[in-house]
Amino acid sequence: MAQSKHKEKPLISLGIGLIAIILAVILGSIPTMINLEYDLLDYRFKIRGVEDVSQSPIVILAIDDQSDESTPHRWPWPREYFAHIVENLNEAGVKAIGIDVIFDQPDINGPQSDDRFAEVLSQYDNVVLSGKLEAIPGRTGMVTLVPPYEKFLNTGSLWGMVSFDLDGDGFYRRYLVGQKFADSIYSSLATSVLKIYRDYESSTPILDLPEKFVLGSYEIPKFNSYSTLINYAGPARTFPHYSFDTVLDDADFDLRDEYDMDYFDDPGDPEFGIEPGLLYSGVLKDKIVLIGATMQELHDEFPTPFLEVNDPEGRPIQVLTSGVEIHGYILL
Repeated sequence: MAQSKHKEKPLISLGIGLIAIILAVILGSIPTMINLEYDLLDYRFKIRGVEDVSQSPIVILAIDDQSDESTPHRWPWPREYFAHIVENLNEAGVKAIGIDVIFDQPDINGPQSDDRFAEVLSQYDNVVLSGKLEAIPGRTGMVTLVPPYEKFLNTGSLWGMVSFDLDGDGFYRRYLVGQKFADSIYSSLATSVLKIYRDYESSTPILDLPEKFVLGSYEIPKFNSYSTLINYAGPARTFPHYSFDTVLDDADFDLRDEYDMDYFDDPGDPEFGIEPGLLYSGVLKDKIVLIGATMQELHDEFPTPFLEVNDPEGRPIQVLTSGVEIHGYILL
C-alpha cells in the first residue's frame, strides 16, 4: 500500500506541472487574442469601406490653424468668440450645438468675456458644454470631476463628458456612453447632444441594461459594461468641416484685415456666381454642429481603424481623427 502511494506522487506532480504549463500558455496568449480581436474589428471596417454621410445631420466646426491666423486673438480665444458663434449658429437654424472644449476656469481675457458667454448660454437651450474626469496628482487611481465653470453651469446649459477609452494598442474604438462618479452617472457629450436633437427632457436618464444603453427611444449596443463600439463611417474629415472663422466672420465681427470678408452673412449674388454665406445657404439648418480642435498643436487627434489612407497620388499615409469628429460618430 505504501509503495502504491509512492508511485502516485510523481503522477500528481506531473499533472500539476502540465496544468501550470497550460495556464501559462493561456495567460500568455491573452494579449495576442485581444490584439487579434482588434485586428478583426479593423478588418471589418476596411471590408465595409467608407459610408455615405451626406444625409447625416453632423457638421464639424473646426478650431483650426486658419481660424487662429484670422482672428484678432491667438488661441485660447476669448469666450465672447464662442458667444458670437452660438448666436450665429442659432440664427442659421442649427438644432443642437456641442462644444468639445472644457471651460473650467475663468477666461484669461477677463470676466467680461465670461459674462458675455454666460448671457448667450442663458438665451439658448441647445448648447452642450464639456467636462471630464481627471486624475488627482499623487493619488494613484483617484479621479476628480471637472465640470464647466460655475458661471456657465448656472445658466442651466447641459454638459457632457469628453473622455475616450484607449485600447491596449493605442487606438480608439470604444466610446464611454456615461461615466460614473460618486454614485452618479454623467452623460457623454454625444448623449447630451442627442437629448437636445431628439427633444428629450434634460433629465432623461441613460438606462444601463444588460445588452445595451437606452436613452429615450435611442438604443446603443454595449461592447462591454461601460462602453459601445464606435461606428466609424470613414477616416478623418468624413463629416463636413467648416473653419470656426467662417461662422465668426460677419458684419459685426472684424477678423484681421486680410481675412475680414463678412462671409457668414453674405447674401451672395447669383448674377455674378457668388454663393451665399452660411447664414443664407441653408447648409446648417436643423443640423448638429460639433465645435472642437483640429489644430495639431492642441493634440486632440487620435488613431482609429481608419488611420491608414491613401493620399491623392495613391500613396499610403497615416491620418489621425480629431476628438470632436469621434463624438459625431456616436450620433450617426
